[in-house]
Amino acid sequence: METLENNPRQINTLHRILECALEGKQAHLSPDRALGGLRLNVTGRKIPNTPYTIWQLLKHMNYWQDKCLARLQGEEVTEDASWVEGWEETLNADSQQELDQEINKLLQSIELTKTLMTEQDNPIRDQTFYATKYDVVQSMASHVSYHLAELILLRRIFGDWPPPSGGFVW
Repeated sequence: METLENNPRQINTLHRILECALEGKQAHLSPDRALGGLRLNVTGRKIPNTPYTIWQLLKHMNYWQDKCLARLQGEEVTEDASWVEGWEETLNADSQQELDQEINKLLQSIELTKTLMTEQDNPIRDQTFYATKYDVVQSMASHVSYHLAELILLRRIFGDWPPPSGGFVW
């Protein structure tokens, strides 16, 4: 029986699918466009009965990107004792510079993920949730997509949409 490791065509197809998922192609705007023009006066705003601010969503996305990148790089990752560990308590960044750094961190982590994805798909060290690197990347892409949609919805509610580069308005 042919395995994925022995089928370059399947590997290339899987890489393309995962790369498109990470970049939001064919599903939504790319993260860099969706986050474009994001300003400090919007990211800390809170709506009653919504659990998080845009800043908290961004920090949460980076928190899990860091954990998943560690997995992809062969590091052992400890599981969180509680879901609270992955969420920032502070409602907003202290400065536009800090916000921009956090946005850049997310975008750089996506680029690094794409690079790491091209390496052979060996089993990863901690198999609590994931068996292979592809499993981790698929989870990362879904997680970014899910929270990016929340972030975009908040931007729309705050009248901060579309971004300067343009975006979907439906």
